[in-house]
Amino acid sequence: MTTSMTASMTPSMVRVQKVALATGLAGLAVLAVGVALAPARALSNLLVGGYLVLGLSVGGVVLLSLLAVANAGWAVVLKRIFEAFGAFVPVAALLLIWRPSQAWACFTSGRARRRAATSCWPERPPS
Repeated sequence: MTTSMTASMTPSMVRVQKVALATGLAGLAVLAVGVALAPARALSNLLVGGYLVLGLSVGGVVLLSLLAVANAGWAVVLKRIFEAFGAFVPVAALLLIWRPSQAWACFTSGRARRRAATSCWPERPPS
């Protein structure tokens, strides 16, 4: 963040930004603990979260597109919100490209760890 942006922010905005950063770091710490304790469960929950973020993001982009096609002037207030939803499409893509539901094999057995040197993407999960 540049100095001019920080200078124009109100104290309440700076406080909200600090709380959001602390919440994000706490979430990453909880994810790391979850991966250490139960990798299959933590990574499958990460996959579900990725689908949630992707669904909200794509839904916002679709609604924004519909408003643009309909030339709806009443939705000027909602336009910025839907654009902000659409900004998270790359975040959801990164969460889903890694395919965390199958990456648990990298953490579960010695054989998987040896195989992880070449690939962490098993063809199918073991039964």
